[in-house]
Amino acid sequence: MENFGKPLNDKDGIVKKAVEKFIEVRNQGTRRKDGKKPSISELLDFILWLKRSSQEEALDFIKNLYQHPHLLGVLLKSKEDQEYYKDKSRVNNDE
Repeated sequence: MENFGKPLNDKDGIVKKAVEKFIEVRNQGTRRKDGKKPSISELLDFILWLKRSSQEEALDFIKNLYQHPHLLGVLLKSKEDQEYYKDKSRVNNDE
């Protein structure tokens, strides 16, 4: 983790958008009653992954998270919860 301990520059707004997406995913819940909602550790991992990408890629990842399983898996650990999020996101994007 080369960024660990270094301040993250958010001049491009990626951290703010990542936090907003994290809150959306967390509030959307899980399919299972005992499903684990994403926590701060998942948010930090998500931000670190985004910061490894270009600004354009990171913004696309955030906007279309359901289309990027490698990043969705950073926030939602179970395949069942990932599928639940993808299904809800597809419905919302079709409206």
